[in-house]
Formats: sequence, C-alpha cells, structure tokens
Amino acid sequence: MGDDKYPGDELLDISRAAEYLSKSDKTVRRYIKAGRIRARKVRNVWYCPRAELDKILASEAEDANESGKSAVAEAGLLEEIKTTLETIRREKTPGVDSAAVPSKQTEQKEAVFAEIRETLATIKRQNEEIGKRLYLLSREREQGIVRPDLLEKEQEIEELKSEVRKLNDETSRLRAELSDAKSAGPKDTQALKSKQEELESMRAIIASNERGLALLREDVERGVAAVKERDAQIAEMRERLRSMESELAARTAKKTGLWPVAD
Repeated sequence: MGDDKYPGDELLDISRAAEYLSKSDKTVRRYIKAGRIRARKVRNVWYCPRAELDKILASEAEDANESGKSAVAEAGLLEEIKTTLETIRREKTPGVDSAAVPSKQTEQKEAVFAEIRETLATIKRQNEEIGKRLYLLSREREQGIVRPDLLEKEQEIEELKSEVRKLNDETSRLRAELSDAKSAGPKDTQALKSKQEELESMRAIIASNERGLALLREDVERGVAAVKERDAQIAEMRERLRSMESELAARTAKKTGLWPVAD
C-alpha cells in the first residue's frame, strides 16, 4: 500500500523484528509470508510496524494464559486427590494393629481412588486433544482474518489507477500540443492514438482487477462467517472442558466423603 498505511508507527527491519519478538529471522519471514505480519517492502527490504509485532506478542500471551489456567485447575485437582489419599492412608481400623491388613473400608476407598486416577488420566488426554484443536482453530482464525492475496490485489489496482492518471495527463498534454500547432503531422497524430490505445488497455485491466477484487471480498466475507463458527466451536469446547472438570471434582468429593451425600 502507500506510505500512509502505518502513520506514526515505528518500522523495524527483519532482524530487529526478530529480536523484538525473541524469534529467528526465518520465523519473522514466515509470519510475513503467511500474512500474520502486515509488513511493507522498501527497496527489497521488508519493514514491520511495531503495532503488528505487538499483536503477535499479545496473541501469544493470551494462548499462554489459557494454557496456564487449565494447568492450574488440573494441578489443584491433583493436589486435592493427593491430600485425601494421604488422609486415608493414615486411617487405622479401631482395635487393629498398625501392621495389620487394611480394613475393608480402606480397601474400598483405595479402589475408588484407583478409578479416580484412571478417570483423571482420561480427562487429561481429552484436555490435550482439546488444546490441540483450539490451537489449530486459532491459527485458522488468524488466516481467515488476514488475506495477503486481497491486500496484494488492492495494491495492484491502486498502482494501475496511478498509471492511468499519468496517461490521462500525458494524453491531455499531447492534445493541447496538437491543437496549438498550426499543422499536426502524422507522427504526432500516431503518438496521440498510441497513448489513447494504451489508456483504454489500462482501463480494461483495472476493470478486470476490480472484478477479481470483488470476488476476493466475497471470499473474505465467507471467511468471516467461518471464523464466527470456529469461535462458537472454541467456546463450546471450553465449556465442555469446564463441565468435565466440575463433574470429576463432584465425583471425587462424593466418593471420598468430603461432601455430605444425601440419603
């Protein structure tokens, strides 16, 4: 686009952008190619606006926060189970020596905790699968929002329109020169005709590109709808995960007697 695309933003080259993001130059180039960073090229050098880099950092921080919340919830549940298990191990059946065989009640509780550990392992596997799906959906969401092909087409049309304006000015100048001349020679007439033909050709190219741009915009609108659908899927999966964790916590409390159970 033009130089006014990122007013007031500090522009960083590939190396400085990589240092700012704490990533390699190769990674930054891959981000630019994929459209995650809307950079611009000046004399064969890519420059990245600091605002674009801040968006990348904010997105990564949000992903890390979501993963941290899930890990904290799982750690809390594990700690609760560990504490309860330790309490059960300390229990002794009245009248039985500490070296005696555990009571039937203790054996039952151990069996319950074995079931809980198995259930927790299942929940953990499902949590990892959900995390992977959330990551893939979030990447698809970013690709749906950023469309490098659309940006390139818009830039191409702007450049063509600029060329048409130049041709218009040159054609007007030639017409003025011919009208001021007492006699226009064949060479002058041919030059004007050539410019007019070039102008019409450029206008046809612009019309074709604008039709292509309209189709791309329709594609983007469909992509936005798909992004909304993916957002709904993400919300549903997160709610499912919270429900599974709550259900496991309730089962744990009920089977270990931490909560009162209605008769």
